Amino acid sequence: MPPLPNKCATVALALALSACASEEDPGAGAARTGRPNLLLISVDSLRADHTTPYGYTPKHKPEVQTTPALQKLADEGILFEQGVSTTCWTLPAHMALMTGLPGALHQVTDNSRRLDPALTTLAEALKAQGFRTAGFYSGPNLHPAFGFGAGFETYQNCSGKDLPKGAFEAALTRGDNKDLVNLHKDSHSGLSSQALLDESSAWLEDAVDQDEPFFLFVHWWDPHYDYTPPKALAKSFDPEYRGKQTGVDFLSLARSPKPRDLDHILALYDAEIRYTDNHIGELLAKLEALNLTDDTLVVFTADHGDEFFEHGYRGHQRTLYEEAVQVPLVMRLPGVLPAGERVEGNAGLQDIFSTVADLLDVPMPSYEIGPSLRPLWETGDDGRQHFMELELAHRNVHMTSVRDGDTKVIWDHEKQRLEVFDLKADPLEQNPRVSIGPFDEGDEFAEQRALVAEHIARLEEQRKQLPATQGFRADHELSAELREELARMGYLDSDEAGE
Repeated sequence: MPPLPNKCATVALALALSACASEEDPGAGAARTGRPNLLLISVDSLRADHTTPYGYTPKHKPEVQTTPALQKLADEGILFEQGVSTTCWTLPAHMALMTGLPGALHQVTDNSRRLDPALTTLAEALKAQGFRTAGFYSGPNLHPAFGFGAGFETYQNCSGKDLPKGAFEAALTRGDNKDLVNLHKDSHSGLSSQALLDESSAWLEDAVDQDEPFFLFVHWWDPHYDYTPPKALAKSFDPEYRGKQTGVDFLSLARSPKPRDLDHILALYDAEIRYTDNHIGELLAKLEALNLTDDTLVVFTADHGDEFFEHGYRGHQRTLYEEAVQVPLVMRLPGVLPAGERVEGNAGLQDIFSTVADLLDVPMPSYEIGPSLRPLWETGDDGRQHFMELELAHRNVHMTSVRDGDTKVIWDHEKQRLEVFDLKADPLEQNPRVSIGPFDEGDEFAEQRALVAEHIARLEEQRKQLPATQGFRADHELSAELREELARMGYLDSDEAGE
C-alpha cells in the first residue's frame, strides 16, 4: 500500500468516494462511503488463558463463563490462537497498538516520554481518509499527554477519576512521578465499564447519522488490579470462599498467599473480566441495534496479562513470561473475514495497525510497521517470529524476547542471562535451558542468541527509515557495548559499532 497521501489527495479521494455513494441508501455512513467502520476494543490486563474462547473454565464454578460476549464474537469472526503483546505493561503496549511499532521504535517506554509527532497513529491515518474518530479511555496510562489523543476528534477520560494534566506534564518534563504514582493507585479502585458503555454508545448513536465511516476506540480498565468486582458477581465465581482475601492492594503481597486464598484472588479477577465482558456485550448489541454490525470491523484485544506468582511475581511490568504477554485477539467483519475460524501463528499487537489498513483500504505510513495478519487466515502462514521487550531504567530492567515457532528465548541484558523454552512441551515456562554470560558464537545457545541479535540489528535498520524527529528518541540509541557485541557477531558493520 502507498504512503499516506497529502491533504489535497485526501480531500480528492474523499470527494470521489462521496460521489460514488448511493443517495438512496439510508444505512450507516460505512455503507455510503464503501469503507467499513472500525471498533477497536482493548481490555487492560486481560490474559488470553482466562477467556472462554481460549478454553478457560473457572476453578470453583466451571459452568460460569468469563467472556460470553468474546465467545460470540469469536464464533462470528477469526480468533488468533497466539495473540501476543509487545511488552508487559499498558503504556508501551498501547502505543505499539496505535503506531504499529515496537517500543524500541515508538520510544514511549516509560512515563517520562511522549510520542514523537513525526510518527503516524492509527487514528491519524484513518482521520486523513475521512473517518470520524473517537476514543474513550479509563486508565491513566492512556492519557493524551503521552500522545494517544493524536488523530482523535473526541478523546475522553471515563475513569471517574480526576487525571490532571499537570501531573503528567511533571513526569514528562521533570521526571517527577510522585503525583502520577498516586493517580495510578487511585485508579485501581472503582469500576468504569458502565461509564465507558454510556459514552461510547451515545457517540455511536450520533455517528450512525453521519456520512463518514467511523473509528471508535474503547479502552476497558476494570480487570486491572485491584480486583474489586460487584459482590454478587464475585460470589458467582467463588460462592464457598470464607477467607480474608479481598482483592484490594494486590501489589502489596510480598509472597504468594495460601493456595485457597490465591484461588479466590483469581476468582475476583475472573469476576472483573466477566463484568467488563458484560458491558462489551452491550456495546456490541448497540452496534447491532443501529444496523452497523455488517459494516463494522471489530477488533478485540488486550495490552498484556497479569501474573499470579507463576514465576514468583504478581501483577505485571516485571517479566516477559506468557502469563504477562499472551493476549486475546479476535476480529470480525461479516462477509470479508471468515466466521468461526481459529488461526495459528504469532499475531502481535503491532500488526493490528497494518491489518486494519489492509482490510479498510487505508494507506500505510511511509516507513515500515508490523505486517498485516492476512496471511495467517488466508494461507495459514505461521513462519513469522515475534519480538517483545521490557526496558525500565528505574528498575534496571532490560529484557528482549523472541518467539520463533515453539521456541521462546528471553535475554536479560542486565543479568546476561539467556532462557530458552519449548512452548509446546513446556507451555507454562517452568523448565528453561539457561545460559549465563555474554554472547559467545561457539556455545550451544548460539542459534538462540542469534535470534536476539538479529532482532536488535533489524530494529536498527527500521529506525533509519523513521521520519526526522524532534529529539523524542535521542537517548535511545544502542549502547557502545551492545553495538560492539553485535558487530563482533556480524550483525552490524564495525564502523556502526563505534558511533
